[in-house]
Amino acid sequence: MMNGLLWRGLLKWRLPKQFRRFASAAMLLLFLGSPVLAGETVHLIGAKGLSGNALLAGVEMTMEPGWHTYWRHPGDSGIAPTFDWSKSENVANIELLWPAPRRFDQPDDLTVGYEGHIVWPVLVRPLDPARPVKLHLSMHYGVCSDICVPGEADLFLTLPEDATGEGGEMIRQFLARVPAAPRDDMRITAHAVEDHLTVSISAIDEDPALIVEGPRGIWFGKPVAERDGKSIRYIVPFERTGDAKLEGADVGLIFSGTHTAIKATRKVE
Repeated sequence: MMNGLLWRGLLKWRLPKQFRRFASAAMLLLFLGSPVLAGETVHLIGAKGLSGNALLAGVEMTMEPGWHTYWRHPGDSGIAPTFDWSKSENVANIELLWPAPRRFDQPDDLTVGYEGHIVWPVLVRPLDPARPVKLHLSMHYGVCSDICVPGEADLFLTLPEDATGEGGEMIRQFLARVPAAPRDDMRITAHAVEDHLTVSISAIDEDPALIVEGPRGIWFGKPVAERDGKSIRYIVPFERTGDAKLEGADVGLIFSGTHTAIKATRKVE
């Protein structure tokens, strides 16, 4: 499953943030063929009790302590996983969902992903509900500790035949962690002043981590949170390249905590 080595420290040395992701990809290609065992396992699992027009599957990854993988926007130096379902049979549509990730904050390096154990829920709509669905996933990913290792997996699952009650319970656990819209009583705003973005959220008890998705050419640093009663204000430094502008742009905001999984899109004022 493992097929290469990436020395993550090389990506941090004197590289501007806008170049680190490209350096990550280049280093993965450079070191293909150097075996390093990270010990992760990847499986397809299915939820029992569903049939017809809606099926539920999951991509489960279990990692050794101290290792993590990445979110769809991995941050400064990570590599996002890719999921290719093109060889699946009797499938009209597949939608993979992303549970709320966590931030990995290190000096001059901010990445976003999952550690230990993650299940990506997968919503499946069959072409013919009367026939089995044969899922075939080709997945490429990276896992990191002190070093980063690229991996690949070729996975198969037949639904509903291979579905289990245990698999369904696991998938639904992570389905509940997929970020949803904020409650009606929550107010979320985003303002840019010089090289900082200020994000505010009201009516929140927990202190979740903030993850910001912005327009091309904008890189966000580590947010600093300030609580005021039931509200939190996050001060987020950012860098820009060329003529990239944050003012007037839409930003995606993910609030991720033990009991919090909120997503919102706001226009930067």
